[in-house]
Amino acid sequence: MIKLHRTIEKESISDPLTGAFNRRQLDFHLTSCSTDFHEHRVPSCILMIDIDNFKAINDTYGHNAGDQVIIGVTQLIQSHCRAQDKLFRVGGEEFVLLLPKTVQHDAINVANKLKGLIKSARFVDNKAITASIGIAETSDELDNAQRWLKSADDFMYQAKTAGRDRICYPQ
Repeated sequence: MIKLHRTIEKESISDPLTGAFNRRQLDFHLTSCSTDFHEHRVPSCILMIDIDNFKAINDTYGHNAGDQVIIGVTQLIQSHCRAQDKLFRVGGEEFVLLLPKTVQHDAINVANKLKGLIKSARFVDNKAITASIGIAETSDELDNAQRWLKSADDFMYQAKTAGRDRICYPQ
């Protein structure tokens, strides 16, 4: 019974393909970090990470290969995170990496490292995969979790529009 309870609990908070946290958990953790900032001035950052040209991977190599890319990217990110960082799969090929107690400068360093690691990994047919990343830090203007997440998402789309394989953030 205990084992079944643990299984059900894990499945309710994580993505079944990758094991990363799911969208439901994202809302909880973003709200917690946003509250920490507004009540105690503890900064945190979000990295919105999107695998570039993912549809082409699925179209060329098939959905199983696409799943292997998603799993590989998840494992790569998780293996280079701190214990307090949290990875969420929020869409097909979109992820949010929450960096609690982190300022933008340090988040940019993390994003650069991850972008390079993703590009140098070979998940399918010895081809390079790239990612576009948007960064948002807690601030007084981003006064709730939804605005904070939207800011990171907007910067990720800015990275895509600027040519992909980029990192964008407030200057």
